[in-house]
Amino acid sequence: MSYTASYIVNSSSAQGTTDFQFTFPYIKEEHIEVFLNFSKITQGSGSAQYQVITNVSPKLIRLNTGIASANLRVEVRRNSSLGTPLVDYADGSTLTANDLDTSALQSLYIDQELKDNQGKTVSVDETTALPTLGNNRLTNVADPVGAQDAATKNYVDTTAEPKSAKLTELATMAQNTANALADLTATEVQAIDGLTASTDELNKLDGVTATTAELNILDGVTATAAELNILDGVTATSTELNHVDGVTSNVQTQLDAKQGLHENLTTLAAASTNTVNALRNLTNTEVQILDGATVTKDELNILDGVTATTAELNKLDGVTATTDELNKTDGLLATPTELNTLDGITTNTSELNKLDGVTASTTELNIVAGKSFKTSSGTLDTTSDTEIPSSKVIAAHVASSQTAIGGFVTIADEVSFPNTQPATGVVISINNAAGVVVNGSGVSTTGRRLDSTTVTINGFPSSLNGETLAAGVGLIVVSTSTANTYSYHKILTSEADVKQLSDDINDFNSRYRIASSAPGSNNDEGDLYFDTAANKMKVYNGSAWDDVASVGSFFVNTLSSSSGTGGGSATFNGSAYRFTLSNAGTSAQQHIVSVNGVIQKPNTGSSQPSEGFALSGNDIIFAAAPASGSDSFIITCGSSVSIGTPSANSVNSSHIIDGSIVNGDISSSANIAGSKVADDSIPEVKLDVHNAPATGKFLSYTSNGMEWDDVPAGVGGANGVDFNDNVKARFGTGNDLEIYHNSTSNNSHIDESGSGSLVIKASNTYINSSTDEAMIAATADGSVDLFHNANKKLETTATGINVTGQINVNGSALSALPEATATASGAIAANDPVIVNPDGTVSKPAVLAAALGSEQEWATNEAFYLHICYEPVNNKVVVVYMDGADNQNAHAIAGAVDGSNKTITWGTTLQLFTSDYSSDHAKHCRVVATNYNGWCVVVWHSAYDNNRVKGCSIQTSSSNNNLSTGNSHDSSHGQSLSIGHTYITQNSGQPLDIAWDTNDGLNNGGILFNVDTSETCTAKHIQINSNGSLYIAGSSRSIMTGNGAKSCGIEFNPDTSTYLSLRGDYDNNRIESRILYKDGNNIGESTGVTNISGTLASDPIIHDIAYAAVHKKFLVSFKLANNQMYGLLVDTNSIDTSSGQSQTYSAGTLILIDNSIKCKTEGGGVCFDDDKKCWVVNWKGDQSPSASMGVFSKITYDGTSLSKTATANFHAASTHYPCLCYDPDTKTVLLNYRDSADGSDGQVIVMVPPHNTLKEKNFIGFAQAGYSNGATAKVSVVGNQSTHSSLTPGSTYYVQSNGTISTTAGSPSVEAGIALSSTKLLIKG
Repeated sequence: MSYTASYIVNSSSAQGTTDFQFTFPYIKEEHIEVFLNFSKITQGSGSAQYQVITNVSPKLIRLNTGIASANLRVEVRRNSSLGTPLVDYADGSTLTANDLDTSALQSLYIDQELKDNQGKTVSVDETTALPTLGNNRLTNVADPVGAQDAATKNYVDTTAEPKSAKLTELATMAQNTANALADLTATEVQAIDGLTASTDELNKLDGVTATTAELNILDGVTATAAELNILDGVTATSTELNHVDGVTSNVQTQLDAKQGLHENLTTLAAASTNTVNALRNLTNTEVQILDGATVTKDELNILDGVTATTAELNKLDGVTATTDELNKTDGLLATPTELNTLDGITTNTSELNKLDGVTASTTELNIVAGKSFKTSSGTLDTTSDTEIPSSKVIAAHVASSQTAIGGFVTIADEVSFPNTQPATGVVISINNAAGVVVNGSGVSTTGRRLDSTTVTINGFPSSLNGETLAAGVGLIVVSTSTANTYSYHKILTSEADVKQLSDDINDFNSRYRIASSAPGSNNDEGDLYFDTAANKMKVYNGSAWDDVASVGSFFVNTLSSSSGTGGGSATFNGSAYRFTLSNAGTSAQQHIVSVNGVIQKPNTGSSQPSEGFALSGNDIIFAAAPASGSDSFIITCGSSVSIGTPSANSVNSSHIIDGSIVNGDISSSANIAGSKVADDSIPEVKLDVHNAPATGKFLSYTSNGMEWDDVPAGVGGANGVDFNDNVKARFGTGNDLEIYHNSTSNNSHIDESGSGSLVIKASNTYINSSTDEAMIAATADGSVDLFHNANKKLETTATGINVTGQINVNGSALSALPEATATASGAIAANDPVIVNPDGTVSKPAVLAAALGSEQEWATNEAFYLHICYEPVNNKVVVVYMDGADNQNAHAIAGAVDGSNKTITWGTTLQLFTSDYSSDHAKHCRVVATNYNGWCVVVWHSAYDNNRVKGCSIQTSSSNNNLSTGNSHDSSHGQSLSIGHTYITQNSGQPLDIAWDTNDGLNNGGILFNVDTSETCTAKHIQINSNGSLYIAGSSRSIMTGNGAKSCGIEFNPDTSTYLSLRGDYDNNRIESRILYKDGNNIGESTGVTNISGTLASDPIIHDIAYAAVHKKFLVSFKLANNQMYGLLVDTNSIDTSSGQSQTYSAGTLILIDNSIKCKTEGGGVCFDDDKKCWVVNWKGDQSPSASMGVFSKITYDGTSLSKTATANFHAASTHYPCLCYDPDTKTVLLNYRDSADGSDGQVIVMVPPHNTLKEKNFIGFAQAGYSNGATAKVSVVGNQSTHSSLTPGSTYYVQSNGTISTTAGSPSVEAGIALSSTKLLIKG
């Protein structure tokens, strides 16, 4: 039995099959692998890829293209992650059954896969003690060398001695001929022995009916054919012929002249009686057969006794085999079918003799059909089944299979290490590591080799320091380069330990319960349950449930930041482990502390404990920093004690609240230290000053005490002012400038600490040494010079600098031209332009095709009227749609995009509306992100509720992929906001749209834009509150009135904080626009309606609008009534909101996106990829071969005109309601659609659009030589030169997106350099 694989060999009727079931379990879809005829294929949406379908039982893989032929081998295999643990446990985290199961399953699945893979190698048959392949073929086998080497079919066919030419003749004979040989008896074959007759001669027997006796009549006949032909036409009877008996000459001659007999008659006359009688019995036909025969008597005698029929003899027709060759079939019992097996064989007798003694059956011999023998010099191909490996190849393959881990060795216990240490990196699995002792530094020396030499194991985690491993615990270590030294890798928990842990968790679950009534069974004394009806905690006393008595008061604590070690945060952030409690008790045991639902252990002492928590004053100290965002509560339990009035002299200063003692509480005789007195708090009257103050006086201490006095002698004037060491002269109100001498460093300082700069002004400025040696000289309107040892080394000039001496960079002389080194990504040829990639590698610019991921299914029901948007706050993608399987109500779902793997992890589907209508029939769903707190706004047209436009808010989450709904404004319509009516005339087009102010989504809201019943567009200002409530602000406004509007669109311009609104005018075959803006709670609009499309060929239907900030332009995607797809580039200027006027703007630029595949109904979308600087448009194809295909095109703008790529498909067929959005977080485009061929499920494909790797600023230079992928490349950069051919000197060259250079600027325009000659380019960049 295979644990990890399913094999399917299809019958002749299975051609085109796509679905193949498998039953083995797995953890992740990426662990599922598929092989077609032993060739591995990949997951994805490409025609040669497959998908894993998990919503059916049993599960299956689905080939995107059905198998092309019958009897194709399909293998579905599991290959679990071997290098990366799927669960990484962290200290203090919650231990869940799911994590334990996942970790255990990963180990189990890897063991199962190893077990299955062992069956694919050569093993020893227990019954025969001989090597066996387990009924598998050997492939890739090398040719034999030794006498006992195995030979492959190919070797036997092509290398052995040439086959017997006669066997070749037998092998290539016609089937009728072979069948005839098969029917010959041995006697008949012997009759042909020695036959030399030609085919033509034997053919003369064709149709002969003569018996053997009759043919024997010819025995001894020497007559020639001409002589025998004389009998041709003779009708004489025997009696009549007997008349000439004895006649020796012509009767007539004798009669006439006794003329001599004809020699033929003479011959006949000499014939025996038997001969004559035989000739007499020959028919004319039989005689004609002998006409021209050259057969001799001896040859004819061979036929003596032949009983074969004419038909049987005719089977020899064309045979050229010799007698000896034909004798080889003597005794042959093979049937014609068996003889046909030799058809085409070129083997000679010697080669066939090699089969002498073979007892294997045909089936057994067929096992080596098509196989080659792989010797020790070959490498075993694990994806092929056509090689027979030698034992050495198998051993090498097993060794190479362990390359990723260096090898694998199992030992029984820690004292069974091999005497010869395995190579570095080899994994050693210790089955029972009981008794391994880990010291306090994470090192164990209790291991022993088989010869008792001590083995050291390093690197145990700190959680195992000081521990002794228990019985049944396994241990994995890795061999190091140090003798008898291994490193810790992983501990393997025994099943009993895991079960005990599970039992402990389950025991807590049974000891503490939450219910609205007292549990009546499984009660033990001390059990707790929380009574939700009474909001009380109760304890079981052995016979009944009592209320838990509270001793003293309970206080719920809040946390604030602690200034102690480990503090610095008032919330759990993953690094802080010390916090200040608002109601701390006197001991840790007074506190109930829960983190993420786990009650923490209290510890004595005030230092950081090894587990749980401790108390230090008002601070709680955890053993480890709680994870960021962890849930917690901390309750202080204790009695309330009234301390009364303290005894005399019993209160020290630590028990007095700061600021609680006022002036009246201080004795007039109190002696207060100066450090306790606030600055500027003592007025002059309180100082012991003996005279009145005066301007220009200094306060000095004299023999009379403090007095205002004149400036003392020696200060100022001719004597200057003296400052002792460390005495600072301060300038500025905030003492911004300080000048002083530091006695410690013996340095003099000028310190500027203010917000300004230190400015030194002079016509000429010099900085000299203490010996007046020049160091820096600055001359007004002249040079600035730097000196070394009084010698000028650097001088500034009007055109640059002059340097005297050598310039060093990083300690090395700057003597070579500038260059850079980096790792090559892909091959780079010499003198290729080089760009730097985001990961720091370098490569040649290239044009990359679109990269599409596999289908990411988000709905398994019937999905209609889809729309998608990106929510930037929590980096989620949100899809809204009508669920045909849920009464056609509006639904939404969110997911997180994995850009690297092009996959999406989806949350749970959310129903958006429940009303008195059993079916809302939510058509034309639209969703927009508000850029505020994860909120999105959804609107739709309720076809079954009076054609209302309804809406609601939904919120994404930062912690998961689920959605929640906000509060509703219109309570009469469930959770939906009833916004108004819409006019629906057809299924195509977009009769409503919504856009949001992404600059300030909370305060400015958005605008709903829809076509009303009079074919006029109406705008409504929609606001959202912080709790998600939606409401209509201000009054509705009619925009672009008049009949003819059948589709519309609106998009926000973040650069101008305005909206571009559009309507498709059916009556005038054009697209009209108006600029809208927020005017208080109302909507303002520009004056006049602008025809931005010009007159079109037919009626336009607007699909979508996308704004590109880099171009400051919109692109509108729309189709005409003839199904041609168009794009319209619109350039809008800002609105003057003070007057309600818009600056004029001209008609947009049209581009025909597609005129061949065209566009069916059910809309499409457009978005701008800000990373690739392009728009992407998608729609549903209308023409063969792309009918109902999901297709897309890339649109770029070079500042002057639009260009597009050829239309390509992203989904083969049955595509409906296509739309798309851009994810700036993963830099991907998300293609959303309904797949009607797959249960009308909703699907998203993650795509990286086709793009150029060349950017405006990533070109760095040219490769100095050719480099392979991964090599260290040297690049000549700006200022260096590059070698090329056929350059035009003096011309500027530009890098092209395909990695060439040209005198014409590409897109983007990247200057490479200027040609110095026909072969040299000065790199400018």
